[in-house]
Amino acid sequence: MNAIAKPANSAGTPTKCLRQVVRMAKHKSYNKEKKPNNPPKPRYTNQANLFHRDVIAPLERRYRQCLQAREYESARALLRELETARREHRILIHRNERVKIN
Repeated sequence: MNAIAKPANSAGTPTKCLRQVVRMAKHKSYNKEKKPNNPPKPRYTNQANLFHRDVIAPLERRYRQCLQAREYESARALLRELETARREHRILIHRNERVKIN
């Protein structure tokens, strides 16, 4: 039949003598001079998002705390402030002004 011998294991990996040849190969030389990185891309956000974070969210928190403490008179005043702030926020959303952050 065929006189050529197959590798000992079934995976077909090279025999020992071939592995030694692979180990003796030269390694890739590395370039020590590194290029400077590009400057970071500027980040922008909507003015309405900042307004919501700084104005509306604290008002909503205080309003919920007043309702939970059953302070209905102060909750009513906070609700009026919250409604005017939401109107302002709606206007800012439609303006779609971008503000640079960081």
